[in-house]
Amino acid sequence: MHYDEYDDSCCDPCSMPSCHPYDYTPCCCPGPRGPHGFQGPTGATGPIGNTGPTGNTGATGPTGTSVITNALSALNISAATVSVTSDGTNIPLPVQPYINGFMANASNTQFTVNQTGTYFISYVIKMTSGLPMSSRVTRNGTPILNSISTSSTSSNEYSVSFMQSLTAGDVLSLQIYGVNGTVTLQSGTGASLNIVRIA
Repeated sequence: MHYDEYDDSCCDPCSMPSCHPYDYTPCCCPGPRGPHGFQGPTGATGPIGNTGPTGNTGATGPTGTSVITNALSALNISAATVSVTSDGTNIPLPVQPYINGFMANASNTQFTVNQTGTYFISYVIKMTSGLPMSSRVTRNGTPILNSISTSSTSSNEYSVSFMQSLTAGDVLSLQIYGVNGTVTLQSGTGASLNIVRIA
């Protein structure tokens, strides 16, 4: 069949051949949509973006517990003369630039602990001349073993630092002992006892 011009009568969308007289491409109705294809591989990670603005400051946390307020600093700065006995002599420490959580007796030779805890204790004793003796801190009259410093020669300086668990009501003293004699503390700070609660 030959068509000299366009004939609309054959334009059925599913007819064959095509409606155009010079177009012999087959014409048919579309079939149903096919299934989705498989997902392709993940693309490369993009560049890191700019840093965002700083967030708001959080709320202030609760105040922690302070224990360092329980402390004692006691000194002898008067170049005092001290009579030493073999059993032990308490050194008076009348100057107390800081005392909190402790109570001194009238002669400033005994210091009572008010709070149970762990304490860092240090002392220094300096004399104008020495004797072969020892120094220590006593608790309720009993020597604290790790506080003892001993010299078999005529040493004129003793110093020890240590930690010690103490109970409220304990009484501490700084002593020299081991001989019978007299010593003179150096001027300035001839003797010092420092105690700080750390836990």
